[in-house]
Amino acid sequence: MPVRPSAQPAPPARGPRRPALTPAALVLCLLVALLLHRAPARAAGPRSAAERGAQRVAEAEAVALALARAQNRWSALPRGPRCSAARDAEALLEVARARALLEALPPRLARAAEAPAPETPELERRLRALRAAAANAAALQAEHIEPWAKGCAARLHPAPGLGPPEPGVVVERGPTGAPVELIAIIALQGMICPGALPAQGGALVVPPEVCVQAPEPCGCVARPVQPGEVLGWSAR
Repeated sequence: MPVRPSAQPAPPARGPRRPALTPAALVLCLLVALLLHRAPARAAGPRSAAERGAQRVAEAEAVALALARAQNRWSALPRGPRCSAARDAEALLEVARARALLEALPPRLARAAEAPAPETPELERRLRALRAAAANAAALQAEHIEPWAKGCAARLHPAPGLGPPEPGVVVERGPTGAPVELIAIIALQGMICPGALPAQGGALVVPPEVCVQAPEPCGCVARPVQPGEVLGWSAR
């Protein structure tokens, strides 16, 4: 009898063939892998002790600059020997502006002097200059501005900021001589963006461009602000 050939095992079933990756697809895969395995980003903001000290000093400088501008404007405005609510509306606004900024300066100055203390001679120099500026501002307020304003209501209302007195200034410098990188404003109502900072009627230190809106997620368009600007939002 003829011998039948032994049965051969059936080849294993194969799925559908995968198309070969093109060079462009390979590059895309590598990019995705790099993005997924990259090192985590460092948190924004000052990190070292020196950077934290510099940030705190810069915040106090911003308040001191706005305060000096408000007091200087009060000094330059025409006014009588005693305040008059009908005649001295502009000067009384500067009284209110100076009060709000003067109230905010000591806490900022104390925070700048907290540990970690400034680690560089430059930061120490700026801190000494800030202490001197704060003392001078407090003396001017107590000895001249407040006696003049006695008996008048000095109230804040939305008002433009106080720009540099010299025209054509490109780089503003604060009372310590350092370039101005932050701005001290006064926020009456609403929310200051970016940052979603609630306005509580006092001074805030903000980036050079902000906006004010209703207390909800930030969506307003930021614009440049100047030292001492009084911002307020109203639903009307």
